[in-house]
Amino acid sequence: AGWTVVRAGLGGRMPVLELEAPGGCRVDLTVGNEAGIAKTILLARVVAQCPGLAEAVVVVKEWAKLRGVVGQTKGYLSGYTWTLLVVFFHQVHPSVAVRPLREWLKQFFGFYSIQMDWKQDA
Repeated sequence: AGWTVVRAGLGGRMPVLELEAPGGCRVDLTVGNEAGIAKTILLARVVAQCPGLAEAVVVVKEWAKLRGVVGQTKGYLSGYTWTLLVVFFHQVHPSVAVRPLREWLKQFFGFYSIQMDWKQDA
């Protein structure tokens, strides 16, 4: 068994295939997406600066996926946007340690649901 196509998003600004590897890992495949490469490099550098931040990104994105609140085609935030929310929270609250992760998640969701003034700051 090889790679399988999970979703083909061909009608948008940037055509994308969501593929699943035999081990279950999912990836997006695009052609000519130079901005995507630049964003990936930037995020890799940011995440490398903070131990545990990559794990926090994975957990938040998985949380969003399990609750069905991820995906631009469904009217929700993209996986990339969830990643940016994690990075922004870390930039605003750099003293909040990512570990223990449970406490960090509590503060992350508290920040966006209670502290953030969406009308003014977004």
